[in-house]
Amino acid sequence: MNPNFQTSSDSGGTSYGNYYVTNDMWNPESVTQTLYACNYNSWYVKSNMTSQGGAVQTYPNSQMTFNNEPAISALTGLTSAFADGSTPSGSRFDYEYAYDIWLNGYGGHTHTELMIWNYNDGQSPAGTSAGSVTIDGHTYDVYESGNFDTCSPSPCGGMYLALVATSNFTSGTDNLLDFFNYANSKGWISGGSSGKLWQVDYGAEICSTNGTTATFDFTNFNVVPSY
Repeated sequence: MNPNFQTSSDSGGTSYGNYYVTNDMWNPESVTQTLYACNYNSWYVKSNMTSQGGAVQTYPNSQMTFNNEPAISALTGLTSAFADGSTPSGSRFDYEYAYDIWLNGYGGHTHTELMIWNYNDGQSPAGTSAGSVTIDGHTYDVYESGNFDTCSPSPCGGMYLALVATSNFTSGTDNLLDFFNYANSKGWISGGSSGKLWQVDYGAEICSTNGTTATFDFTNFNVVPSY
């Protein structure tokens, strides 16, 4: 790679057309991390961190934001390809490669955060077990937490879903609508098929590299909606 962008800032990032690539060090308790980007589908980070009780510290990612927030029912397809160029390993490493998809906006009591983990090294999802499902040729263990509360007397929350592949894989193409339809069948998207798509991210949630520098790189990513 010959990067045209580099940042070590917590929230540093850059746009490539409709995509944005970001360092996203949103909880940097014990982290040094630098992002190097050639394009939205060709970038990597060098990350060094120690475990903070298993907490996610960074989620470097490439993302597409749908400013028009289409309803799920308005989409006839939503395909996405991805590929991980490396799977770093070491004692007490803790991370996963994953989609992070936001429906009905970010935050507030009606949002759903839908994660799809394709490669897991030591990480455990939040939530409680909700069975398993096979989508687009891969089987996932499902975890869910939260609810669409009204903010009173409970705090605003929304839903969190994690679909964790039972066998790791590092590349593929998914129709993300298949995941939305599954979540809707369980009542996990507020408004059902009227729920609105806000953002599709793909990257690595990193908890620990055990104090060594590890490289996480990405060699493919796109999001292709059809209406």
